[in-house]
Amino acid sequence: MDEKDREALTQRYTELETDLEKAEESVQDSKGLTAIPENGQAVVQKMISLIYECSVNRVAAKSLVDKVLARLGE
Repeated sequence: MDEKDREALTQRYTELETDLEKAEESVQDSKGLTAIPENGQAVVQKMISLIYECSVNRVAAKSLVDKVLARLGE
């Protein structure tokens, strides 16, 4: 792997890390979590973070997270 490839991978990693942090912040701010007892909120936050981490498509992941939070808010 040459230096150019390493820089590209480092930049992509940084972008993904930033996206994940933003997703986690939006989960923490979400109204859907207020419907869950405090002791369960951490579990839901972890599951949502995992959805973003494991998904190859961020749009699909966000859609799924939004649906889950909407159902939790019912």
